[in-house]
Amino acid sequence: MKKTLAFLLILALLPVLPMSALAQGYQLDLIHALIDVPDTYALVLTPQNLEANLNMLTMRDMDIEETAAVFESGGILLAAYDDANNRTFILSALKTVDAEMYFDLNEQDSDMRKDFRTSHTNGSAWGLLGYTYAHATWTNYGGTKLRFLCTEYTFRENGAIEHYGYQRRTIRNGYLITLDMQVRGRTLKSSDEKALEALLGAFSFTVVEPMPQLPVRIVLSQEPPSSLSADQFTIKGTAVKKAAITVTVLSLTSGMSSVFNETANSSGSFSVKVTLPSPGVYTVVLNAEADGCLRTQFTYSVSYTVQ
Repeated sequence: MKKTLAFLLILALLPVLPMSALAQGYQLDLIHALIDVPDTYALVLTPQNLEANLNMLTMRDMDIEETAAVFESGGILLAAYDDANNRTFILSALKTVDAEMYFDLNEQDSDMRKDFRTSHTNGSAWGLLGYTYAHATWTNYGGTKLRFLCTEYTFRENGAIEHYGYQRRTIRNGYLITLDMQVRGRTLKSSDEKALEALLGAFSFTVVEPMPQLPVRIVLSQEPPSSLSADQFTIKGTAVKKAAITVTVLSLTSGMSSVFNETANSSGSFSVKVTLPSPGVYTVVLNAEADGCLRTQFTYSVSYTVQ
């Protein structure tokens, strides 16, 4: 009896863990990472468990084939649904031009991280995809995570707001990795960002791949036009300093070609003026080469007509 009472007293003194402390671990082999998802999320989907959750998908009016297609196209590794708080957590990893260019943002210099940050707030590429970012700042979380870009955004489809969200984004192991907390039918709350931070705290990399030889980093501020009525245009941008820039123009009408060369200056800026010999349709190929880097190539189609 005394032993039983002593045991009960010990149990009474132990801390009581809330149900939300219980979590399921998920291994993300593609990006060499792990994440623990609390059981406050009513449903957690991965590309591997869609069949096992067919009944849950049906209850939510989610078609399994459509869901699988969305996961594949969006690089979604995990989707967790917090029904009680009307929010959805999406973890995705994509092979993108940026992922190939940077591979690991922690290994890049501050200028390259600045370029990645400002690409979210200047309304260029991400704006075309429907995102409007209110802010984007870097945070170094230390440990195996290191730097993530912290953002708040609005996402629109066909001009209408589809959802709001907070993101934590980085490039590591050659993938654009995004932890995204989305809300629909309401605006964001501070608790949404806290929930995202909690999931990031439960996220870790198990392997960090060594940096490979990367393509020449190049950002174009002025691309070749798809059509023009004059015989000249200019290509402008930035690359690594002293990169050799070559623009080859091939006429699909006559088969003739022209080559224009430029060298990026000490700050990496370059400008190439291209002259077309006659009206017609052209393939324009831009190559950038630099010591210690793989060649980067962009190809464009240009139509020159005289009005």
